Amino acid sequence: LLPVNLASVIYNRGLEIAAAAVTGEGMIHLLSRDREITRWEDLEDKTVHVSARGATPDYLTRFILEEQGLAGAVDLDYSVTSAPQLAQMLIAGQVSSIVVPEPFATMADMQGGDEIRRVLDYQQAWKDIFDTDTVYPMTLLVISNELIEQYPEHAEAVMAEVRGSIDWTREHPREAALVIEEFGILAAAMAEPAIPSSALTFLPMDDSRQAVEDFLQVLMGFDPSSVGGALPDDRFYFIR
Repeated sequence: LLPVNLASVIYNRGLEIAAAAVTGEGMIHLLSRDREITRWEDLEDKTVHVSARGATPDYLTRFILEEQGLAGAVDLDYSVTSAPQLAQMLIAGQVSSIVVPEPFATMADMQGGDEIRRVLDYQQAWKDIFDTDTVYPMTLLVISNELIEQYPEHAEAVMAEVRGSIDWTREHPREAALVIEEFGILAAAMAEPAIPSSALTFLPMDDSRQAVEDFLQVLMGFDPSSVGGALPDDRFYFIR
């Protein structure tokens, strides 16, 4: 399971992998203490802290700002690279606005009280820009081409198990949260409310290739190295 752009980078470096399914869709949020922010243009001349320069939250933020005519008009601060730390700083009032993915958006929501709001819907912005009902993909299940070609029944079994795991997690967030805590990933009390907002899904490439290509094309436009220097060819997509 990899971020979409990392899968493309690894593929372009020569690793024989194929994208089998989208396992996570758009789950990036802008949270703020600033009551003046209700529209994208309200961000002009303001500072927004973004986790992970050169990762999806960064590229998506810059893409949407460019589409809104705000390229260069917003001070994007990358000084704090940890999404959990940014969430805690927002809760403590040390920063005013942040861009983070789930589950850290839920963390800030839950612990920040009425002072913190989710503002400016990234997912809706994507839909509006591309005139689509789908949102950008975040993570992919990738499988080695060797497994797909030599042992196709095992590749299908892997896909079935991952789909089942995702379905179970969505249907049983409380039980899934306990497992998440057991493995030391996140406290159950935080994981459970974050699961419904985490956009977990399972979309085979037959249904999601266009969304993956659109997303990689956006990243390519900002920085070709973010996708490995080129858009991946047909062999990257496992179409059954």
